Amino acid sequence: MLDDRDVPEDCRQFLVERDAAATVALLRQLLLKPFPLQRATFRFERPSYAARFEEFFLGPVFFGRPVHEMVISNEWVDQPLPQADDRTARLCEEQCRELLDRRRVRARMSERVRQHLLRPRGAAQMEGLAAELGMAPRTLHRHLAAEGTSFRQLLDEVRQALAEEMLAHLMTVDEVAERLRYSEASSFAHAFKRWKGISPRTYRRQTADASRRD
Repeated sequence: MLDDRDVPEDCRQFLVERDAAATVALLRQLLLKPFPLQRATFRFERPSYAARFEEFFLGPVFFGRPVHEMVISNEWVDQPLPQADDRTARLCEEQCRELLDRRRVRARMSERVRQHLLRPRGAAQMEGLAAELGMAPRTLHRHLAAEGTSFRQLLDEVRQALAEEMLAHLMTVDEVAERLRYSEASSFAHAFKRWKGISPRTYRRQTADASRRD
């Protein structure tokens, strides 16, 4: 089941389609063969390109349903992985244990700030974000400085990553600027050129051209 409740509405359908396709593609890579779904359901209405869904998911696809979900038969769940390796499994277990150990330690402040900035309605000003974290702006500044970064640097990193993703999926410059909460599209364009050395429109065009060549 795919939960899109926290995804902005104007890119929600695209992200659900992308993640559903990526999930199926990953499962096929793990099993080294295609497999049919018992069914795939989506909350959005039937799009004009619906025939491509059935071609890719190899099973019945329904639109306008209450939830996004992909259902496979139990026999596929119990299939052994052709590329299974005991040594790799042990390595993954060790990495999981290390991850759990790190979870027990308080997260680095810079990572906590990134996570807040990535939220659709997260604060984009240091004062507001400090309040969300339950501390004074000066305290937040001190913690970030101790980690060799700053709120402005983290905000730029998050905005750049999101901007590249949105432009690559052909959102307009105005739409991206609004999503990233710039007061004007020109302010976003200036920031993007500082990050990448080219305008967002040029980046969007180059990305689209590269996709067509592929």
